[in-house]
Amino acid sequence: MRTALISILLMAVTGTAYAQFAEDQVRAQLAAQGFENIQFSDQGAQIQVTAERDKIRLESVYDRETGNVVSDRVSQIDEGEDSKSGDSDKITNTAEGQTAAGAGQ
Repeated sequence: MRTALISILLMAVTGTAYAQFAEDQVRAQLAAQGFENIQFSDQGAQIQVTAERDKIRLESVYDRETGNVVSDRVSQIDEGEDSKSGDSDKITNTAEGQTAAGAGQ
């Protein structure tokens, strides 16, 4: 069950191939899926996106120029835990060749 949920989340955050990172589209798609606290962090050539829904934290890194997903990580937020710290049930997936959610749609 958890594996299926994570797979669905990762597919939802990545879209079809299209150049350049589209922050507005990523934000809108994550919000439509019920994610909150959506934050973008400029990392030079990459952009890190973090978002939360229920007890799930999504962290994705995108290549700024191509919009490709460099990595995705979904983790569970433990009850009583600061939403910015700690991870349990970490799953890391490097998804080269995939692009920002909704880019070009």
